[in-house]
Amino acid sequence: MSQNAYRLAILKLIAQLKAKGQSDQYVLYQVMPDEVHDPTLLRQRAYGTRSHADLVMIAAGVNSIDDPLPETDLVLPLGSAVVVLKRLYKVIGNGQR
Repeated sequence: MSQNAYRLAILKLIAQLKAKGQSDQYVLYQVMPDEVHDPTLLRQRAYGTRSHADLVMIAAGVNSIDDPLPETDLVLPLGSAVVVLKRLYKVIGNGQR
């Protein structure tokens, strides 16, 4: 399966969580000024690890680690849901197949 399919699955999950208002299934995270250029820092604060910053980038709608994150609220799925999708789409590391 492709990296694009994984990205689309994350976006679909976020949209579903927002639509259903399932706030117990996601983290609402305000991007701080010091995180704008470092998605790994946001990942550390939200999930306790700097790895897999691709999730933050997908949720923020940016395509490259060099793109600044918007200073806005992000809906981040719980880590357990992300692990399931990574396994399903055979994603390892920072979004590599």
